[in-house]
Amino acid sequence: MVESINGVDRRAVLKALGAASGAGMAGLAGCVGGEGDITDVTALGGDSGGTGYQMCLALQAAVEEAHDDIRITVSGTDGWSANASMMFESGRDQLGVVPGGDLYDIAHKTGDFEGDGHYLGQMLPVVPPNWVHLLALQDSDFESWSDLDGASVNVLSRGTLTEQVIPAALEAIGVEPAEYLHYPHDEASNAIVQGDVDVVGAGGIAPAYLETSQQDPLKALTVREENRGVIQEEFPFMEFSTVDFGEHYEGPGEATVPTDPTTLAALIDADDDLIYDMTAAMYEHLDTAADTYEDINMLEPSMLEGTVNVVHPGALRYYEEQGIEIPDEVRIESADDLPLEE
Repeated sequence: MVESINGVDRRAVLKALGAASGAGMAGLAGCVGGEGDITDVTALGGDSGGTGYQMCLALQAAVEEAHDDIRITVSGTDGWSANASMMFESGRDQLGVVPGGDLYDIAHKTGDFEGDGHYLGQMLPVVPPNWVHLLALQDSDFESWSDLDGASVNVLSRGTLTEQVIPAALEAIGVEPAEYLHYPHDEASNAIVQGDVDVVGAGGIAPAYLETSQQDPLKALTVREENRGVIQEEFPFMEFSTVDFGEHYEGPGEATVPTDPTTLAALIDADDDLIYDMTAAMYEHLDTAADTYEDINMLEPSMLEGTVNVVHPGALRYYEEQGIEIPDEVRIESADDLPLEE
């Protein structure tokens, strides 16, 4: 890739072109414009205050520390799957936290993303890793996902990761809850204490349940070994992690749960240099980012090693510099290399 044009930094040239031609250059130049010397970037975070939103705020802080010519605006949205749909359909929002399954479907033109749309690539893995987990009161009889016949299960609003994964996973292992509810975390945390909900689901660590657990200890439900293969058949991109949830809530010990490779993704058409600069800024200014979002200290380039999802070409350059091995099948140079074959 050309790093300079007649000795001038490539991104500076793109910004100048963007200022001259306005929105017409926005997609290719990383949505340049507004003030001419500022690159404006929108990052879709998901639920305000949630893991994805905090991740975007951390990026905002790191990039602000590293670059005075990049300005990130963080937007709260209806959830991570909603982010994937918005980015795919409109191509206006350059960054967004999206589930690994949606990213996989977009790259392969499968599932809900078979039509025309904009491709996305990984930039940064979301931390903590996206453990799809179920919590119950510690004095309940529930121990595993396979114990939930007849239970009431909260899976957040429709279109969220937990709403997509948990019902399908329970159906795959032959479990039939009595009902699914769709409270946001704050309401669900009250509902489980009051006995209106038996089990609550989360895609990332939810602060609302930490507060609840300090008064009413919780337990994390494990996926039994005999059920894991069935869930992976349903979700081929899914992994399993054994997590000590006692590090995040009061009461739980270890539980084995599905792990979705949720990522902060970028439009493939966003400028490679811009995405490289923002990726490098996050890793190189983790201390600054951690002042905004403490869990960002968990972030390491090695978390993307062996990924099954496409990496944005700009981010790929950074990971290669760090010696991270990205599989050939998800290394691309541009949107022309997509869709991937199954």
